Amino acid sequence: MRRFFLCLMALNVSQLLMAQGSCLDTASSAVVSNAPNGVRSHNSTAQPASLAELGRLIDARLSVMQDVARYKWNNHSAIEAPDREQKLLDSVKTQAEQLGLPPEWAQHFFREQMEAAKLIQYQLFAQWRKEHQGTFTDVPDLAASIRPKLDTLTPQLLQAISKSWPQLVAGDNVMQNIGILNMSHTNACAAQLALLPLVDHSIQAQ
Repeated sequence: MRRFFLCLMALNVSQLLMAQGSCLDTASSAVVSNAPNGVRSHNSTAQPASLAELGRLIDARLSVMQDVARYKWNNHSAIEAPDREQKLLDSVKTQAEQLGLPPEWAQHFFREQMEAAKLIQYQLFAQWRKEHQGTFTDVPDLAASIRPKLDTLTPQLLQAISKSWPQLVAGDNVMQNIGILNMSHTNACAAQLALLPLVDHSIQAQ
Protein backbone atom coordinates (compact mmCIF):
# COMPACT_ATOMS: atom_id res chain seq x y z
CA MET A 1 0.00 0.00 0.00
CA ARG A 2 2.83 2.40 0.86
CA ARG A 3 4.37 1.84 -2.58
CA PHE A 4 1.02 2.66 -4.21
CA PHE A 5 0.78 6.03 -2.46
CA LEU A 6 4.46 6.79 -3.07
CA CYS A 7 3.94 6.09 -6.75
CA LEU A 8 1.00 8.48 -6.85
CA MET A 9 3.07 11.08 -5.03
CA ALA A 10 5.94 10.66 -7.48
CA LEU A 11 3.67 11.05 -10.46
CA ASN A 12 1.98 14.10 -8.89
CA VAL A 13 5.36 15.73 -8.26
CA SER A 14 6.29 15.02 -11.87
CA GLN A 15 3.09 16.64 -13.12
CA LEU A 16 3.66 19.66 -10.88
CA LEU A 17 7.18 20.13 -12.18
CA MET A 18 5.94 19.95 -15.75
CA ALA A 19 3.24 22.51 -15.02
CA GLN A 20 5.83 24.87 -13.56
CA GLY A 21 8.10 24.40 -16.55
CA SER A 22 10.85 22.93 -14.37
CA CYS A 23 11.13 19.71 -16.30
CA LEU A 24 12.37 19.18 -19.79
CA ASP A 25 10.31 19.77 -22.87
CA THR A 26 8.83 16.83 -24.76
CA ALA A 27 12.02 16.30 -26.75
CA SER A 28 14.18 15.80 -23.65
CA SER A 29 11.75 15.29 -20.78
CA ALA A 30 13.13 13.97 -17.51
CA VAL A 31 9.74 12.51 -16.79
CA VAL A 32 9.85 8.81 -17.49
CA SER A 33 8.29 7.62 -20.69
CA ASN A 34 5.16 5.52 -20.43
CA ALA A 35 6.28 3.39 -23.34
CA PRO A 36 5.61 -0.28 -22.62
CA ASN A 37 9.20 -1.36 -23.27
CA GLY A 38 10.69 0.98 -20.68
CA VAL A 39 12.28 4.36 -20.48
CA ARG A 40 14.48 5.71 -23.22
CA SER A 41 17.81 7.28 -22.41
CA HIS A 42 18.71 10.78 -23.49
CA ASN A 43 21.76 12.47 -22.01
CA SER A 44 22.75 15.86 -23.32
CA THR A 45 26.43 16.70 -23.56
CA ALA A 46 25.59 19.91 -21.72
CA GLN A 47 24.69 18.04 -18.54
CA PRO A 48 26.83 18.62 -15.44
CA ALA A 49 28.83 15.41 -15.11
CA SER A 50 27.91 14.78 -11.47
CA LEU A 51 24.14 14.89 -12.04
CA ALA A 52 24.40 12.84 -15.22
CA GLU A 53 26.42 10.27 -13.29
CA LEU A 54 23.82 10.23 -10.52
CA GLY A 55 21.11 9.48 -13.08
CA ARG A 56 23.22 6.73 -14.61
CA LEU A 57 23.76 5.10 -11.22
CA ILE A 58 20.07 5.26 -10.26
CA ASP A 59 19.41 3.59 -13.59
CA ALA A 60 22.08 0.97 -13.01
CA ARG A 61 20.65 -0.02 -9.63
CA LEU A 62 17.13 -0.43 -10.96
CA SER A 63 18.34 -2.37 -13.98
CA VAL A 64 19.61 -5.12 -11.66
CA MET A 65 16.11 -5.77 -10.33
CA GLN A 66 14.99 -8.12 -13.06
CA ASP A 67 17.78 -10.52 -12.12
CA VAL A 68 16.88 -10.09 -8.44
CA ALA A 69 13.26 -10.94 -9.23
CA ARG A 70 14.19 -13.90 -11.41
CA TYR A 71 16.42 -15.36 -8.70
CA LYS A 72 13.72 -14.93 -6.05
CA TRP A 73 11.12 -16.43 -8.38
CA ASN A 74 13.26 -19.51 -9.00
CA ASN A 75 13.96 -19.95 -5.30
CA HIS A 76 10.46 -19.06 -4.04
CA SER A 77 12.03 -16.31 -1.94
CA ALA A 78 10.23 -13.37 -0.37
CA ILE A 79 10.58 -10.02 -2.08
CA GLU A 80 10.73 -8.19 1.24
CA ALA A 81 14.02 -8.44 3.15
CA PRO A 82 13.63 -6.08 6.12
CA ASP A 83 16.83 -7.14 7.89
CA ARG A 84 18.95 -6.49 4.82
CA GLU A 85 17.15 -3.21 4.17
CA GLN A 86 17.90 -2.00 7.69
CA LYS A 87 21.53 -3.08 7.35
CA LEU A 88 21.79 -1.04 4.16
CA LEU A 89 20.20 2.02 5.79
CA ASP A 90 22.59 1.77 8.74
CA SER A 91 25.55 1.60 6.34
CA VAL A 92 24.19 4.53 4.32
CA LYS A 93 23.94 6.63 7.49
CA THR A 94 27.60 6.00 8.33
CA GLN A 95 28.82 6.61 4.78
CA ALA A 96 26.75 9.78 4.42
CA GLU A 97 28.18 11.21 7.64
CA GLN A 98 31.69 10.53 6.36
CA LEU A 99 30.88 12.43 3.15
CA GLY A 100 29.27 15.34 4.99
CA LEU A 101 25.80 14.55 3.67
CA PRO A 102 22.67 14.76 5.84
CA PRO A 103 22.32 11.13 7.00
CA GLU A 104 18.54 11.26 7.34
CA TRP A 105 18.14 12.50 3.79
CA ALA A 106 20.58 9.88 2.47
CA GLN A 107 18.48 7.20 4.17
CA HIS A 108 15.33 8.74 2.66
CA PHE A 109 16.93 8.56 -0.79
CA PHE A 110 17.87 4.89 -0.39
CA ARG A 111 14.50 3.99 1.10
CA GLU A 112 12.86 5.14 -2.12
CA GLN A 113 15.45 3.29 -4.22
CA MET A 114 14.47 0.14 -2.35
CA GLU A 115 10.75 0.86 -2.68
CA ALA A 116 11.19 1.35 -6.43
CA ALA A 117 13.20 -1.87 -6.62
CA LYS A 118 10.51 -3.84 -4.78
CA LEU A 119 7.81 -2.33 -6.96
CA ILE A 120 9.60 -3.71 -10.02
CA GLN A 121 9.84 -7.14 -8.39
CA TYR A 122 6.19 -7.23 -7.31
CA GLN A 123 5.01 -6.26 -10.77
CA LEU A 124 7.22 -8.88 -12.40
CA PHE A 125 5.93 -11.54 -10.00
CA ALA A 126 2.34 -10.58 -10.84
CA GLN A 127 3.11 -10.79 -14.56
CA TRP A 128 4.83 -14.17 -14.21
CA ARG A 129 1.98 -15.63 -12.16
CA LYS A 130 -0.46 -14.55 -14.83
CA GLU A 131 1.74 -16.14 -17.51
CA HIS A 132 2.35 -19.32 -15.46
CA GLN A 133 6.05 -18.70 -15.76
CA GLY A 134 8.32 -21.65 -15.02
CA THR A 135 11.88 -21.63 -13.73
CA PHE A 136 14.26 -19.20 -15.39
CA THR A 137 17.63 -20.38 -16.68
CA ASP A 138 21.01 -18.66 -16.50
CA VAL A 139 20.06 -16.51 -13.52
CA PRO A 140 22.99 -14.98 -11.57
CA ASP A 141 23.32 -16.04 -7.95
CA LEU A 142 21.93 -13.47 -5.53
CA ALA A 143 24.67 -13.71 -2.92
CA ALA A 144 27.64 -14.33 -5.20
CA SER A 145 26.83 -12.01 -8.10
CA ILE A 146 23.82 -9.72 -7.70
CA ARG A 147 24.27 -8.36 -4.18
CA PRO A 148 27.95 -7.47 -4.74
CA LYS A 149 26.80 -5.31 -7.67
CA LEU A 150 24.27 -3.56 -5.46
CA ASP A 151 26.81 -3.16 -2.66
CA THR A 152 29.23 -1.53 -5.10
CA LEU A 153 26.56 0.88 -6.32
CA THR A 154 25.76 2.19 -2.82
CA PRO A 155 29.01 4.15 -2.25
CA GLN A 156 29.05 5.19 -5.91
CA LEU A 157 25.58 6.71 -5.54
CA LEU A 158 26.58 8.50 -2.35
CA GLN A 159 29.71 9.88 -4.00
CA ALA A 160 27.65 11.14 -6.94
CA ILE A 161 25.17 12.76 -4.56
CA SER A 162 28.03 14.40 -2.66
CA LYS A 163 29.54 15.81 -5.86
CA SER A 164 26.20 17.13 -7.07
CA TRP A 165 24.92 18.32 -3.67
CA PRO A 166 25.23 22.08 -4.40
CA GLN A 167 23.16 21.67 -7.57
CA LEU A 168 20.64 19.48 -5.76
CA VAL A 169 20.24 22.05 -2.99
CA ALA A 170 19.87 24.88 -5.51
CA GLY A 171 17.27 22.86 -7.37
CA ASP A 172 18.21 24.37 -10.72
CA ASN A 173 17.35 22.12 -13.67
CA VAL A 174 18.08 19.01 -11.62
CA MET A 175 15.87 16.70 -13.63
CA GLN A 176 17.01 18.17 -16.93
CA ASN A 177 20.63 17.59 -16.00
CA ILE A 178 20.02 14.06 -14.77
CA GLY A 179 18.45 13.15 -18.10
CA ILE A 180 15.87 10.55 -19.01
CA LEU A 181 16.35 7.27 -17.20
CA ASN A 182 16.78 4.22 -19.38
CA MET A 183 15.15 1.31 -17.60
CA SER A 184 14.17 -1.38 -20.03
CA HIS A 185 13.33 -3.78 -17.19
CA THR A 186 11.05 -1.50 -15.20
CA ASN A 187 8.22 0.98 -15.61
CA ALA A 188 7.40 4.65 -15.30
CA CYS A 189 6.07 4.41 -11.76
CA ALA A 190 9.21 2.75 -10.39
CA ALA A 191 11.38 5.27 -12.20
CA GLN A 192 9.46 8.22 -10.77
CA LEU A 193 9.65 6.69 -7.31
CA ALA A 194 13.44 6.41 -7.55
CA LEU A 195 13.67 10.07 -8.58
CA LEU A 196 11.20 11.33 -5.98
CA PRO A 197 13.76 12.27 -3.27
CA LEU A 198 15.41 14.65 -5.74
CA VAL A 199 12.23 16.66 -6.36
CA ASP A 200 10.12 16.35 -3.20
CA HIS A 201 11.84 19.35 -1.53
CA SER A 202 13.30 17.10 1.18
CA ILE A 203 16.80 18.33 0.22
CA GLN A 204 15.88 21.95 0.80
CA ALA A 205 14.45 20.99 4.20
CA GLN A 206 17.90 19.91 5.42
